Amino acid sequence: MASSHSMPVVRPPARTVVLVEPGGGGDITELAGAVAARGGALVVLATGWPLTSAQQEVIHEAMRAAADLRLGFEAHLLSTEAEVEDHLLAGDRVVSLVTAAPVAWPAEAADERPVASFA
Repeated sequence: MASSHSMPVVRPPARTVVLVEPGGGGDITELAGAVAARGGALVVLATGWPLTSAQQEVIHEAMRAAADLRLGFEAHLLSTEAEVEDHLLAGDRVVSLVTAAPVAWPAEAADERPVASFA
């Protein structure tokens, strides 16, 4: 016999997953505000080791914004991009943060261009 009492279904907030690659960076505060306005949660996945200063800044900025907005927040540090899929859930909205400036690798910053050698 079916019960006349119904249980409310509580759904977890929709997650917006932000991928931050080694050369990535950008303003995450505006994105956090949009996620909060929808009642969602923010997840930051930083790939590569060690973290770059730009990646660290995005994570810190995201934590500050989440605290200010009382937004659900997670950050995961992944050694490779191959691990990203393990952290995604069905229904996640995935966003990638990129910087407008090109990445300067240490050899290029010192004006030393890598040269191919053939032995």
